[in-house]
Amino acid sequence: MTDRWPRVPETRLDAGAWQLADRTRERLFELPRVTVEGHTLMYEEPSVSERLDTDEPLCFFFATRLGFEPNLSSGAARLVEPLIRRQARSRFLETLRDRGFSGLDSRTRDDFQTSDGYDGQRTTVRGRCRVADRSIEATGLLAVWRADGFFVAGGGYPHLERDDERAYRAELSELLRNVS
Repeated sequence: MTDRWPRVPETRLDAGAWQLADRTRERLFELPRVTVEGHTLMYEEPSVSERLDTDEPLCFFFATRLGFEPNLSSGAARLVEPLIRRQARSRFLETLRDRGFSGLDSRTRDDFQTSDGYDGQRTTVRGRCRVADRSIEATGLLAVWRADGFFVAGGGYPHLERDDERAYRAELSELLRNVS
């Protein structure tokens, strides 16, 4: 299996004070005669957690490049794409719940496009996250697309103020579009 990590927009991450929190390579699931492995970079942005005086990482962004053993032909890739998208959404909802998000409501649309021009699917998840004794509105964004392989990228953030919510949504959307 290839040892390829996704490329992320380092300059944007640095400008936004995002910090690399984890780098993992793991077997995600298996298909008949095919193993699917993910190479994931996880980033966290600490300013919201600091403002709320919590150690919980409330703002996060991840990028995953999927690898297949054996490699998939282009015809096989088209066949497994719906399964990849379902698995990605399921795992993302699980990740949000693990990070304290609740009351999740999701909407998926085929309106995502990377900065390189690849089309994909975007899922927006709305809910709440618990911080100490408060429950705060929160949003998660997930994108799944196929370029020279499959990519999954996403993240989440709480809504502290209307301007913050807009800024984090714009920043996260831009990060997602620039993964390759």
